[in-house]
Amino acid sequence: MSVPARSPRPAPRAEAVPRTRLHLNLGALVWPVILLVGATAPLMRGLFFPEDRLPVEALIGVLFALAVLHRLLRGRPVVPVTPVAGAAVAWAAVAYLGIGGAADHAGAVDGFLLVTAYAAFYAAALTVLDSPAAWRRWALALSVGGVLVAGVGLGAALGVVHFPGAVEGGRLMSTFQYPNALAGYLAMQTVLAVGWAATARGGLGRAAALAAGALAVAGLVGTNSRGTWLVLPLALALYLGGVGRASRWAAVYATAFILTGGLVAARGFFPQVESSHRAALLGLAAGLVVAVMGAALERGWSQLSRGPLAYVLELPGIAAKLRWAGLAYAAGMAGLFAYYTWLSVPQPLLGILPGSAVQRVQQIDLHDPSAIVRMLASRDGLELWRQRPLLGWGHGGWNALYHTVQPYLYWTTEVHNHYVQTLVEYGALGLLAFLVLAVAAPAAAVRAQRVGSAAKAADWTIIWALAAAGVAELLHAGIDFDFSFPSIVLTLLGSWACLEAFAGLDPAAGGAGGVLAGVSGRQTVGTRRPFPSVPPILGDPSRLRWASRLRVPLRLGVAAAAVAAGALLFVHTSRLYDAGTEAARGAQAMLAKQWVAARDALQTAHAEAPWTGAYTVDLAQATFAIRLQEDGGALTPAHRQEVARLLLEASHVQPDDLALRMKLAEVYALLGMPEETVTQAQAAERLAPLDPDVYVLEARTGLAAIYASLHAGDRAHALAAARRIADLPARWTAAARAGNARLPEGFFKNPEEPRPELVLGRADALYVMGLYDDVAETLRPFVRPEDWPKLRAWAQGQGSALQPRASPGTPPAVAAHAFATLAAAWTWQYGHAADAAVQALLAQAEKAQRGSKAVYLQLVSVHAGG
Repeated sequence: MSVPARSPRPAPRAEAVPRTRLHLNLGALVWPVILLVGATAPLMRGLFFPEDRLPVEALIGVLFALAVLHRLLRGRPVVPVTPVAGAAVAWAAVAYLGIGGAADHAGAVDGFLLVTAYAAFYAAALTVLDSPAAWRRWALALSVGGVLVAGVGLGAALGVVHFPGAVEGGRLMSTFQYPNALAGYLAMQTVLAVGWAATARGGLGRAAALAAGALAVAGLVGTNSRGTWLVLPLALALYLGGVGRASRWAAVYATAFILTGGLVAARGFFPQVESSHRAALLGLAAGLVVAVMGAALERGWSQLSRGPLAYVLELPGIAAKLRWAGLAYAAGMAGLFAYYTWLSVPQPLLGILPGSAVQRVQQIDLHDPSAIVRMLASRDGLELWRQRPLLGWGHGGWNALYHTVQPYLYWTTEVHNHYVQTLVEYGALGLLAFLVLAVAAPAAAVRAQRVGSAAKAADWTIIWALAAAGVAELLHAGIDFDFSFPSIVLTLLGSWACLEAFAGLDPAAGGAGGVLAGVSGRQTVGTRRPFPSVPPILGDPSRLRWASRLRVPLRLGVAAAAVAAGALLFVHTSRLYDAGTEAARGAQAMLAKQWVAARDALQTAHAEAPWTGAYTVDLAQATFAIRLQEDGGALTPAHRQEVARLLLEASHVQPDDLALRMKLAEVYALLGMPEETVTQAQAAERLAPLDPDVYVLEARTGLAAIYASLHAGDRAHALAAARRIADLPARWTAAARAGNARLPEGFFKNPEEPRPELVLGRADALYVMGLYDDVAETLRPFVRPEDWPKLRAWAQGQGSALQPRASPGTPPAVAAHAFATLAAAWTWQYGHAADAAVQALLAQAEKAQRGSKAVYLQLVSVHAGG
């Protein structure tokens, strides 16, 4: 019996490229929204405020879930594995780990959700912005947003567009409501317009790019932002130096026409906008025409170069010499402009720039008070960072703590230096993650361009425009808080996704394809380099068949986890948005004295965001008003404890919030709990040792506690409180001197003299302590020297007629307070019960400050009873 010959074993087939099992193009749902966010986010006040930002964060959560499912269906890695994606995830991890030790728990939670949204947006953008067509659409979306933002600012200056805060103090703020952030954004738009003009193929597209760039420059001049005058030339030089030979001259011409047209438009618009709207519009139009003429001149030159001038230009070296001569002239003019901008503005520019811009440019000086305050803020930020170097104080930590280390009383919710603020709020680990995020994509794109094909070189013009525009924002963020506007961060991340996609393209594939290549979603195979395989550290991969069996479950598990993360981002940001909406509704009800409706709304806000102390304090106030009505004007002990419990909870969730501490002091005072009121005032002093209002609050609340202790018969407690109040002026002077010792030479100093309210509070405390001579010496500055003997004689019963007058410069209210306190003190010092005289003097005091008579008669009676 013959054995049949075995058929040869078929050779193993090459591993096929993963194909889509379900013909669903979820990317078609993602990329339009990505482009919409890029174009419209700057219009929503830059997403600076939670009511604008939180809906966008929730939308990003949905986009991320759709992008993950899209990648799963396309057989691509479920989560992008790139340096920028890793840096964004690391930044979010640092934000999460820092919540426990954050100075502001509400801000830290908000910051964690925000940074998570950044990482999710980048992953979604990297999924769909993966082809040359996608990059151009993204750049176009950014340019459309820039034109709209500049148009809103210029329209608001004309009065035809009504956007709150678009123009303040003669400076354009547009939708950002802050001029310097607007200037940084428009600088980015200027660089992007140069890229569009250099890469446009038709005359109409080039003219539109030049007009958009001129509009951005005109708006930039209207912001009067001095720092941008230094950043924009650097960004343009960076772009022109790296754009490539094929497009360099077109970019140089575009830069010249955009800057010229923008300056002419600014000169024609801003000086006329107050007097004649028609003249202002004509000036703006003239500048745009000058810019657009660049497209016509370039086209005319190209026609001439192929016609009559062709023979001349073909002579050896003529074309090169003309180009180098033009470049030398442009460089010389740029250097001259930079030199005179640093020292003073040359007379020719006085005819180009608006007068306000000229004055601002002339004030560029490192000794300018604004610059010094920014340097102080950076130094104070580094001091806070040294206290918690690795993880920082959490999002909002700077605003919560900078008063504790400042040597001079200034007010700013931002450091005006994003890198220092990142150190303060996210520590060294957070700054490291952000720096990797900032440099990884441009570095990868530059490396890819150097080794890329001709197809990549053709795409480099617009890619490098996105990179240089982002670098402009990174430079400007060193002198202001541009990246505190989430719309600018999203713009950067979208551009960085284009850069990393450019770096990942396979040169052999010619750079075609991508999700945006067609509506059907058919992606050209091989457009992206395969991700490197894991090295066989456990042996021969062919023997690890068990590992291949886990591939599908592992992918599904990662996809499920990623989709769940997107869903959680959506849910939590939606809850925060609902909490803010309910809190706003509760605040409106409180203003209308609809206490029940206010309590119901604030209870919802408190349940959605229990870590936000402001919601809890507002709930306590609404509850206090309701219980007061129920109890007929006097709270029962149970109701008092109910309100006090809410106030205690608020102080625990945000212990380092200065405004919250001062508000708690006011509510405790209404509740009739003087000791708790003093505790909050003292906590406020620890948070802001250079804020005089805090000391005044402590003096006022301390006196209320003294009166309560005297009424209760606890004189020892009253005397201890009086000693603290009597020391307030000395504590203020010591804090001011310590701050002055840390200030730079020549910088304006803190006032070391205490405010009159503190001196008067010290006099009241000394009176309670029975130190009547010290009361008189304390109040001597408030009494005219020639009236001092008369006042003493009157207090001793030796005088009958007295017309006390305050010393020059003393406000009437201060004089009334001083006279009333002095009258009460000397009446007891000399043992002369001059009731009629006391009544007469207090009546005069009451004319200047209503209530002084009642307050000090009460003080005299309490002292007499004690």
